[in-house]
Amino acid sequence: MVPSKRLQVTALTVGALLLAAGCGSGDSGGSRSELKLYNDKGAWKPFFEQMGALGKQQTGLDMTPVGYTDEPTYTAFIKTSFRTNVKPDLFTWTTGGRLEEIVKQNQVAETTKIWQDGIAGGDLTEDLKKYYTVDGKQYCVPLNTAYWGMFYNKKIFDKYDLKPPATWAELEKTAQTLKSKGQVPFNQTTPTSLFSFAWFEQILAAPTPTCTSGCRRARRPTPIPAS
Repeated sequence: MVPSKRLQVTALTVGALLLAAGCGSGDSGGSRSELKLYNDKGAWKPFFEQMGALGKQQTGLDMTPVGYTDEPTYTAFIKTSFRTNVKPDLFTWTTGGRLEEIVKQNQVAETTKIWQDGIAGGDLTEDLKKYYTVDGKQYCVPLNTAYWGMFYNKKIFDKYDLKPPATWAELEKTAQTLKSKGQVPFNQTTPTSLFSFAWFEQILAAPTPTCTSGCRRARRPTPIPAS
């Protein structure tokens, strides 16, 4: 992505699929031999360094990661940089509403041509494109695609004669059964991390049950802002 020539990255949860995209800003042209990738994924530093080494080998342009571990601080830094003449070369961001916000503010340039070439070459897919599309144009490029796995305790399932659910309705029924037996239906391994929002969004994205005569329409939970 290139607003004044910068590349940015974003993370998005769709069902159990985690998507990360990239966009950019600052002047990356001329005789520069190194770019800095600002990101909110400090623990990914070794992997970003490997990407940088590969990029330098293939293009002669090195990349140095600058990682943040506090999301609010990182977001504030990136938004503040938009109002200065010193913008990050590359940075991670989020698709959806947050991407649309900076597109509307003309902070990033479209990457439609990159997507067209990527899809034609088999490096990107049509399915992914819609998550990076605002008003018919694409912005950013994917950084990472990962599937979120769920594990179940076979001993507990055998104890209560349960089988792994194949539908959302079966998942709800299994959770209700476990709860009635004094078991905790779901456990989150990273309750305080950035990615703890994934399960919450998955529940919101679940299909609303169809209401027939004589029943009340199910209502989805109202999001509660994090403190």
